[in-house]
Order: sequence, then structure tokens, then C-alpha cells
Amino acid sequence: MIAVLLLSAALGALAFRVRGGLVTDRVPGFSGQAQRLIYAGLMAAVVALSWDGEPWYATVLLAPAWFAGAAAFGTFGAIDGGRNEGTRLGDFARNAARGALHALPAAAVLLLFGRGWASLLLPAAGLLQGACYELAHRLRPMPAHPATAYAEWATGACLGTGAALAAFV
Repeated sequence: MIAVLLLSAALGALAFRVRGGLVTDRVPGFSGQAQRLIYAGLMAAVVALSWDGEPWYATVLLAPAWFAGAAAFGTFGAIDGGRNEGTRLGDFARNAARGALHALPAAAVLLLFGRGWASLLLPAAGLLQGACYELAHRLRPMPAHPATAYAEWATGACLGTGAALAAFV
């Protein structure tokens, strides 16, 4: 189980960073929608690693759910963590809400397949996005490495671990 959680955290981190621009920062012409598709496939794979005995189509339904969560909610103007506009507390709250909302469609699929209360682990993990962004901004990384990139790695690790736990329980 520990190995699955570590792998899920790593895949989740990679997936969320791809969604956030890892590829488009390096490959001209690569679209945001393509990033979200890669993200959705990786996150569906994270859940598939953890559950046993679920029908194959359950994993297939998760990919569009993760995509919908990524595509439906923007940044809520909170990506700077209150450093340029707004307040730190306000941006913390908006990032936390965005993370929870982002995970709701996938949580609904898990609920549909009988995960019950465990499906709530996904939005709970998403709530940690506020803390991930605040911590990344407080670490004050070098200008060549924006804080949002670190926040995306951390948020993805939280979502990956939450997805694995929700599917495993």
C-alpha cells in the first residue's frame, strides 16, 4: 500500500504540473485542452492503481470527470497568493475552494461506484491546494522558478494521494 501511495503522489504531482503548463512552457503550440486530457488520463490511472475488482469502465468514466474538474474551474484570481492583488487569506480560501471543486466530478464517479464516504477524500485533498499555494509563495523561490510551479507539484501530490486513498478504502 505504501508503494501505491508514493506512486500515486508522484503521478498526481506530474499530472497536475502538466495541467498547469509543464508541457506548454516547453512545447510551442501545445494546447491547454491537450494538457487537461493528459492530466485526466494520469489521474484516472492513479485511481485504477488503487482499486480492485471495479469494472474497466469505471476508470474510463474517471478520465472525463477529472477533465471536467480541470476545465470547469479557473484560477479564481488567486494564483498569486495575495501577493499582487487581493489578500493572502482571500486567495488561500479561493485556492482551497478551487481545489475542492476541481475534485468534485471525480468524487461523484467514485460515489457512483460505491465508495461512499471515501469519495469525500478527493475534495478534502483538494482543499489542501490553498495550503500548497501559500507554502510555495512563502518559500519565495528564485524568479526563474515561479511559486505556482511548486504549488502545482504539491497540489498534485495531495490529489494523487487522496485519489489513491479514496479508491483503496
